[in-house]
Amino acid sequence: MKFLFVLCIFVVFFVEFATSTRCICKCCTSSGCSASTYSGSTTNSFDLSIVCSAATCNQASCSANFLGACPLIGAAGDVDSTCGATRFAKYTFMHPVPSRKNPLRNRTFRIDQELYTLLGPKGSGKFGSVWEAVTPNGEYAAVKVYDFHRRGRNINSAQIGQSFEAEVRMAYAMRHETNFAVTMYGFDFDPDQRLGFMAMELGDDSLKDRAQYLHQIRVDSGKPGYDYISSTDRKYIWVQLVEIILALHRHRIIHRDMKPSNLVFFGPTMKIVDFGLAQKEFQAHPRHQRLIGAISYSAPECLTGEAPITTKADIWSVGAILYFLTYGVKPPYWTAQPPSGLPPTRSTLVQDVIHRCLQRNLYRRADQSWLAQHPLTSDSTTV
Repeated sequence: MKFLFVLCIFVVFFVEFATSTRCICKCCTSSGCSASTYSGSTTNSFDLSIVCSAATCNQASCSANFLGACPLIGAAGDVDSTCGATRFAKYTFMHPVPSRKNPLRNRTFRIDQELYTLLGPKGSGKFGSVWEAVTPNGEYAAVKVYDFHRRGRNINSAQIGQSFEAEVRMAYAMRHETNFAVTMYGFDFDPDQRLGFMAMELGDDSLKDRAQYLHQIRVDSGKPGYDYISSTDRKYIWVQLVEIILALHRHRIIHRDMKPSNLVFFGPTMKIVDFGLAQKEFQAHPRHQRLIGAISYSAPECLTGEAPITTKADIWSVGAILYFLTYGVKPPYWTAQPPSGLPPTRSTLVQDVIHRCLQRNLYRRADQSWLAQHPLTSDSTTV
């Protein structure tokens, strides 16, 4: 199992943003991490919330039974022998990373002891790009490349680092929810080139692409109907959406950025694939801080800071996705009203769910229990 190897990555590495060194401990011993040195849990063999100061975050501060801290500070070779010098010596084990001016296509990288050759881009986002990749054994995977050089509106290196860290943490927390969340194979980080890598299972088409395909089938059939896709297809997708929400919230994870492009089909199963903006429930977050998210798909409080972010943020998102599946566009101006010029859907159940999900007032917005018990979700005979 790849997670039985030790890996600490130095995520918040920009002096202007960081006040402490953040080490992500990939594995300790079966008895857990050393509480005498680190502020993480002493019971979990995989602890992704360890924070220590730059002065103590080094191999000398490891306890005797700790498999290695290896925080990747100092010169090459500054590694405790129990960690495996060739693996952690300033990441010299990694395939040379191309410069920013060179394409990533057909380049090979070592990610968590496995080689991946990037074949072609699958998509791009605010923090990097996603590539289809193949291993020497002919096994295909998706590789997300985080580019810490990237700049843009409301984006800086610290946010990219936080997104990379969050995605690793949340993907690991969801590792047993294989029917609802993408499986992460491994991750690596090159502080010199400022690139982060995540290898994960390769899916088929996104929900956005699938919905467009299903819509085209209706158009080609000569019976387009009133809604964007058929009620049967919409029902099938909706039930999976609710199951994904329930799985996330079982682990007290708030995704905050659910949208059709972040949901991918793996055969008949739809999974959430992007955890870059996810947070743990009850995680402190300043209300006045404006966050990054997809307008209309992300809840208003995620974008404006007008209210605390709770699990109800994801309820808004699934309601907005249901709106897209029904009308073919995202909801305008944070309302549940049909698009201009289109009549409301004939399904009163869908109308009810959209109305309850797209409530700006948190107290009026539905919760996950309401969604799970709603006839659109629970009754197999309704569409």
